[in-house]
Amino acid sequence: MWFTYLVLAQLICNVAISSSKSFGCKDRKISDDWRKAVMDFHNHNRRKLASGRQRTVGRKLMPYAKDMNKLSWDCDLEQAARSQLCDGMELKDTYGVVYNVIIEPNSSQNVTIDIVLEELRYWWKEAKIADLSVDPKYIFLKNDAFGTMAYAKSTRFACTYGSCLIGEVLQCVYDQKPAEDELLYQKAAAPEDICTACSGSTQCVNYLCKSKNPESSTTVYGCNSTAVADRWRKTIVDFHNALRRTVAKGLKYTLDYKMMPPAKDMHELSWDCKLEQIAKSQICSPDGIPPEYDYSYDVITLDPTFITDITVQTRAVLKKATKNAEVVDLSVEPIYHRLIRGYSMMVYGKSTRIGCSMNYCDGRGRLMCVYDKKAKLNELLYEKAINREEICTGCPTSAQCVNYLCQAK
Repeated sequence: MWFTYLVLAQLICNVAISSSKSFGCKDRKISDDWRKAVMDFHNHNRRKLASGRQRTVGRKLMPYAKDMNKLSWDCDLEQAARSQLCDGMELKDTYGVVYNVIIEPNSSQNVTIDIVLEELRYWWKEAKIADLSVDPKYIFLKNDAFGTMAYAKSTRFACTYGSCLIGEVLQCVYDQKPAEDELLYQKAAAPEDICTACSGSTQCVNYLCKSKNPESSTTVYGCNSTAVADRWRKTIVDFHNALRRTVAKGLKYTLDYKMMPPAKDMHELSWDCKLEQIAKSQICSPDGIPPEYDYSYDVITLDPTFITDITVQTRAVLKKATKNAEVVDLSVEPIYHRLIRGYSMMVYGKSTRIGCSMNYCDGRGRLMCVYDKKAKLNELLYEKAINREEICTGCPTSAQCVNYLCQAK
């Protein structure tokens, strides 16, 4: 029965994707024209910034940018924004988030694209609150919205809107977030230096670093199991890597609002179909999992009523696990702790691969994830960095530093 529900969800998801010409997102409340207008606004202004035409305090110009990425729309982030629309703070721990009330409660006014674009312009105008003409830094109390929108390392984002108790809310979620006092981009001294720091997987197109192989709306992992959609796999991988990036940058809270130290050797995770198969076969009896791997599992809602939103349920389970970082003090020694096994596995720096599955066990839904590396009790989860400059300095020669994570070459 569960397999039938999953196949049905996959078919529904595929129909939703194929019925949309451009973006492939499932939420039909907003149109692709709306998505395009919001995305174009972002990239137009990021291009303006990268080309040295963005004004700051006193009508001074901000520096040119060497590494300003072009943003693409991410349907999974849109779904995350939708699921947490009235509680955006829940997403701030992992992603860059900007949100605000755009129409007061009990108003007869409808949300239009003009209202949305006006709000986006208001956020972008924060560039003129602090002087960014020399060092274009992120300053939470002065340019949180602008800094999040303009952060060069971000490559994916999505926005949505809807009704909350406080009124009609617009929320945008970005795959990365800047740290306090971090430069928003690498400064270029002259126009000819624009784009010179674009990564090897991108090319300079009209002042922005554009991906040479942009992801389709559904990443293909090539696993034999068709019981779950690749979009579900992508949700898990993206969530883990966003969390690991947050930890690597030293932005993850632990007990008493302290921060975990940044990391020298936090690897990027990729999906592994073999580990998925192990999770699938051992989900109700994990004793059969090979001893070199580690695993965690938790209860997940698998009611067929919610099956088309299974990524929302999955993200909620993973989010709950991240809260365990606040149970013990990891600010000095970020160790593999018996009280927070699930969270410890999610941020174990040496892990490079993950595979997950879900099914019913004893009448209850269960989500299980298997990781390719197993830490010892009280082992450091990663090599600590003293400051931001040491992030990624512990990556092996077989990896390169990409957005604070050690990515396999």
